[in-house]
Amino acid sequence: NYGAGLTLDNSISNIVNATIFNNTGLHGGGIFIYVSKYNIINGVVSNNTATHTFGGGIALRGGSDYNTINATVTANKSV
Repeated sequence: NYGAGLTLDNSISNIVNATIFNNTGLHGGGIFIYVSKYNIINGVVSNNTATHTFGGGIALRGGSDYNTINATVTANKSV
């Protein structure tokens, strides 16, 4: 699966006051973003794992973009 915690596909989104924690997925263990733009505001993306080499916390594909505003992205891994 892609984006075990959250998947965004062809969207513009704000993620506010959310915690994406302790998820495991193929790509984007925490969040998978495809052709999308989003902001993480006052949030945490932590302790997520991607099992296919990229995007432990956040994986971006297809020209996607994101911003963190007063957010923490930490302790994520790809294996």
